[in-house]
Amino acid sequence: TVALLGHAALGPVDAQATAAAMRELPPGDVAEVALLGRSNAGKSSLTNALLRRKQLAAVSATPGHTRAFHFYELTARAHWSAPLLDDAAPLELRPARRLRLVDAPGLGYAATASWRSLLQRYLRVRRACALALHLVDPRHPLGAVDRQIVRFVVEAQVGRLRDAAGAPPLRYALVLTKSDKAASPRERRQWQTARAAEVAAAFRDEWRRVAGDEAAAPPLPPPPPPPTVVATSAHDLSGIAGVWRVVLAALDAVDAAAPPSPSPRL
Repeated sequence: TVALLGHAALGPVDAQATAAAMRELPPGDVAEVALLGRSNAGKSSLTNALLRRKQLAAVSATPGHTRAFHFYELTARAHWSAPLLDDAAPLELRPARRLRLVDAPGLGYAATASWRSLLQRYLRVRRACALALHLVDPRHPLGAVDRQIVRFVVEAQVGRLRDAAGAPPLRYALVLTKSDKAASPRERRQWQTARAAEVAAAFRDEWRRVAGDEAAAPPLPPPPPPPTVVATSAHDLSGIAGVWRVVLAALDAVDAAAPPSPSPRL
């Protein structure tokens, strides 16, 4: 069965693995997209919306319901050509790609130091992770937990830049959930502008902090440009196609960073 979503065609989904420790993670042979956020940010609801499934990821009204990494493996195929965010771009059938969506444990509420440490380590050492989707409720300013997630992402990005083996890049995007709660399109735009400014400032601050902590190392490049921000709703599915564009762009970046295959000998 193939589900069409915007310009993305999704194949069957396999709820492949659950992991509560690094040693339980599946092999890192497939690019992964991690959904991060504080408890009750709507990660499981967005997972279901992205995969066009109603109850694949368990949704609970109790914050902190997700207590492990849940891996959903699937095939996705894009039908547009670059630039991905240009709706007027000519259509082009792209190769099918295997990937995993990773519903990570939420931080805050019942989250313990061990969960925070596990998430930090996952981002730092899991080279299969190509994209971090940071989910926030746009009605509220970024809190301490959200800033901690930004810190973990920046540390992982810097670690990859320092990796002599040339690790693939870790991309980041801010996903505003529950955007249907806005009373008007104007309020929705105001939320998006405010949260985008906050996360851009958080990235600049963390980049400077990491650069200062590693003053003896080779100098870091300038901070990355302001992150992509996508407003979504799992209720009316608005913005879901935009998230898939970000996901597929991250997979293209992984392909671009991969070393070329050796030419066969004649």
